[in-house]
Amino acid sequence: GYVVPAFGVYISQACAGQGIAKTALEFATNWCRANGHKELMLTVHPKHAVAIHVYEQYGFAFAGAFSSRGHRVYRKKLA
Repeated sequence: GYVVPAFGVYISQACAGQGIAKTALEFATNWCRANGHKELMLTVHPKHAVAIHVYEQYGFAFAGAFSSRGHRVYRKKLA
């Protein structure tokens, strides 16, 4: 229901550190570009420092907004 596609993924602790999140982000980004989207967004709990670090490394920036659940909204321009 979002105008901008929203990325969401859950990586269990048992699978952490295997590059799954980065692979999923790469797929989502490529899919969005192939389908004409100019931006991708996601939300993340403000205390999830590892995820925030991965998202920022991948080019997402804090949008200055919070979701209704208190999660930080991040956006990445794809153009």
